[in-house]
Amino acid sequence: MKWLLIVSIGLLTASSACSRGPAPAIVVASPESGATVSSTPALSTDGELAVGVDVAFSVHDFTLKKPGSCDGASRCGHVQIHVDGDACNDEEAEGRLAYNEIAYASPASANLIYCKAVTIGVDGVKGLDGDHILSLGLYGDDETAVKDGAGNAIHTDVHFTLHVAQPAGAGGGGAG
Repeated sequence: MKWLLIVSIGLLTASSACSRGPAPAIVVASPESGATVSSTPALSTDGELAVGVDVAFSVHDFTLKKPGSCDGASRCGHVQIHVDGDACNDEEAEGRLAYNEIAYASPASANLIYCKAVTIGVDGVKGLDGDHILSLGLYGDDETAVKDGAGNAIHTDVHFTLHVAQPAGAGGGGAG
């Protein structure tokens, strides 16, 4: 009887683990780690100056939706894009946000104009050339990080080098 109980509990645990399936995952296709990316400052569709880095990614065992539209569904949410940790977070009227950009479809774009080292002048946008870390993580509707079975946040990092190509009319290069 003792062995039957242990085997039954083991089967119950194994079957409930299998029913959940593998943990969600996120994979960045572009830029590749170690790549050099060029970006030219330009006005975005909302009239904001941007130094964009396009990001192509895929998610597995997770549904991407606009924030607030998962209606309680599990394994549903969006991607938060971070650049250099929190050094390049977006700023809204209420203050700094906890991310650079939110994405619910691929491709998306990170905007490095928010980086603390940026200066904008007659010579163009300075202070961005060099190495950066792009981090993409899965987040639920409640803005909490989605975690794997071990309790670790599901995210991936990509190291890249940025070269800012100054628009026509701006003097100098992107180094700063």
